[in-house]
Order: sequence, then C-alpha cells, then structure tokens
Amino acid sequence: QEFLFFMDEGLRYAPDIVVLAFYVLNDFNENTVSRQHGHNKPFFRDRELNLAGVPVPQSIEGVAEQKSSAGPIEITMAIIERLERECRAREIDFVLMIFGTMFRAGDAQMLSYTEPFFERLAQVEGLRYFDLDDRFIARGIGSRQLTAGNAGAHWNAYGHQLAAEELQAYLVEESLVPAAH
Repeated sequence: QEFLFFMDEGLRYAPDIVVLAFYVLNDFNENTVSRQHGHNKPFFRDRELNLAGVPVPQSIEGVAEQKSSAGPIEITMAIIERLERECRAREIDFVLMIFGTMFRAGDAQMLSYTEPFFERLAQVEGLRYFDLDDRFIARGIGSRQLTAGNAGAHWNAYGHQLAAEELQAYLVEESLVPAAH
C-alpha cells in the first residue's frame, strides 16, 4: 500500500528523499495477503508485482482472503527493489530504514527470515539501508524504553523522538541533508 500510495500520490510532491520504514516483525507477511486488520486491501500476486484486490471490496463477507504466489521475502524484496528503481529514475534519494529486530533479539523464528532478508538486501547494488535497531542498541536504548506505556511494540513519544533523531543523524552522515545549525 505504501508503494502504491507513493506512485499515485507521493510523486506529486517531487520529494528529494524517500524513506521507507520497514518493521521486520510483521511487514513481510502483510505484504503477501489481501486482508489486514480485518479489512481488504490491494496486494501483489507475484514477484513481478502484478496487482490484485482492486478495486478493494468494501466488506470481507463472501470474499476469501487471497495470498501472493511468492513468499514474503520475495514480495518484499520486489517492492523494495522497484521503489528504489522508481526513485533512482527520478533522481530521488531512497533510504530503507529497518527496525524491530531488537524486540525479539536472538529469536530463532525471526532469524529464519531476517537473516535471508539482510543477505538479499546486501546484494542490491546501491541500496542504502539504515538499521535503526543498531543505533538504539549503540545508545543503550532498550525496547522497554521505546514502548513504555504503549501496547505491543508500538513506540511511545520518546521512541518516535529517538527514531527521528537517529534518522536525521544518518541522513546527515550520508550527506543527504545538511547538518542542522
């Protein structure tokens, strides 16, 4: 949905930089299904990003959930690679910001899909990806500090502030934005 919104609406704003925030704990699977949080949504049928589920059915009644023929990592990589190509073709800097591994550090199930994902990312020539969890860990910030007072793994105001600070620092380090005065 983010990719579709970017292509339909986001490009109208002539961005200089596009940052895709990717949450590794659930974004993989949500990229492959026609329903999320009890609502129908568009999805890509395959790695070629053939769109399905449009127009979006208003009700889930009588509409079977559908799933992509490609796996979660394949669909996710196709979306990321296509978004990066679309940005590059328009001379827009693209950054993939990844986070969420710190919430289940060392979890074997999570590692079974994040390790292959990170290996695939490393193979995409010129892709800038920023691991926000590494920054939090380097600062001694734990998941409890980022989510205190919120349900699940959703950041609180402090978590959002830290994420913004770290993203800004990364963008400055990469010379994508000037340093703040």
